[in-house]
Amino acid sequence: MKVLSDQSVIQDLSTDKNSISFTAKHFDSFPQGTNKADEYSWFYLLCLQGQTGETTNISANLSPPNAPLTRDNSLVYWSHDRWTWQQLVSPVHTNHTGLPQKYSFTLPSSKPIYLSNTILYDYNHLRLHLRRFVDDHPQLCHQQIIGHSLQNHDLSIISFPSRQREYGRILVTTGCHPAEPDILGSLAILEYLASPAGIILLKHFTVDIMPMQNPDGYKLITCLTANGINLYWNFRYQDKSNCPEAYYLWKYIKKNPPLLYLDFHAYVHQYHRHPMPYLQSLACYTGSTTKKLVTKMDRVLTDLSQGYYKIGSLSMWPDALSTLVTNNFNTIAYTKYHFNMYEGVDPSRQRAIDIFSSLANLLIKHQIKQAHILTPPHGQVTPDQTDSSTATKYYSLHSRLKQIFIYGKSYYRYYRYRHRTDLRIR
Repeated sequence: MKVLSDQSVIQDLSTDKNSISFTAKHFDSFPQGTNKADEYSWFYLLCLQGQTGETTNISANLSPPNAPLTRDNSLVYWSHDRWTWQQLVSPVHTNHTGLPQKYSFTLPSSKPIYLSNTILYDYNHLRLHLRRFVDDHPQLCHQQIIGHSLQNHDLSIISFPSRQREYGRILVTTGCHPAEPDILGSLAILEYLASPAGIILLKHFTVDIMPMQNPDGYKLITCLTANGINLYWNFRYQDKSNCPEAYYLWKYIKKNPPLLYLDFHAYVHQYHRHPMPYLQSLACYTGSTTKKLVTKMDRVLTDLSQGYYKIGSLSMWPDALSTLVTNNFNTIAYTKYHFNMYEGVDPSRQRAIDIFSSLANLLIKHQIKQAHILTPPHGQVTPDQTDSSTATKYYSLHSRLKQIFIYGKSYYRYYRYRHRTDLRIR
């Protein structure tokens, strides 16, 4: 058995007979802004080739080498082509962080095999899959190339025009951090929009789906752009030369502002975190109609997430796209709704559909149009008494109390279950 280094994303590789050890590759950060390269260098891709039936013992991110591992349910996936992935069913030992891993793997064939602690989709497979989807549904949608990435890959949006009188637009993005397999969400929503239920929804809303916000990241297998920019934390929308991914998306949004924006991400090694949304404070929005609708949407998302959510500064990060669209247009934005891969692929796909359809149908139920939500010149919303300093202080206090409660609940769950080896999200 041998390691194909040119197809692997690892460092500190060491082999000894039938044992392989390595650490995750560290990616360099862009010199300006917040990019968190260390936090987003947690994943690996190991490519092996040998004879059918060969078994190897694999140690990833183990420091020191004999560090105790208290759990045996960490996630590892394998694939022949980086398109069809299967979860390894044998025990994968780790600790409370979920990052160190120790396990054995038996080659099912003599073909090259990819092993990863996440689902890393191949860029070319994704691009062809999206192209085929558009070609198969020409009456429903079309693909727009809105610009090109730093390495000249297409920045594409699949648009579903409204079938009748348009109420407004909904924007969905995934693929900001390619090592987080949140693209499962946009692929599931694409299929949903081509179903009878989705076509009914398209009577009144134009839906824009951007599955790969960071195509260079998929090509290079990194959570950052080709020059080390983290698109979520450092959305450099005015920096065309260094961050065309942000520049062209913002240029498109300025011409087509959405009344609702959904952004999906995924937990992989954070086993103790429940799937949940990041909720912006009501004080971020203008007008009583918007605040009332956001309150209803927050409740829907929280119910779908079994009561879990996150609020605070991370939900209103000043350099994030979600903050930008809310500040400029009053768009209702839900950034970083996180799946958790401990739920599984199919439940995560269904979760994306449930979130999208529930919020869109809430807009239909209340006959919400773009003019009811967006500020001039894109809508008719102007400040009212709910935007007074007294009201915003109340919203801030209420958000702080909710934050204290949910953080306490989350950390209680973490410390109670951190040593359990049979934990699964139900």
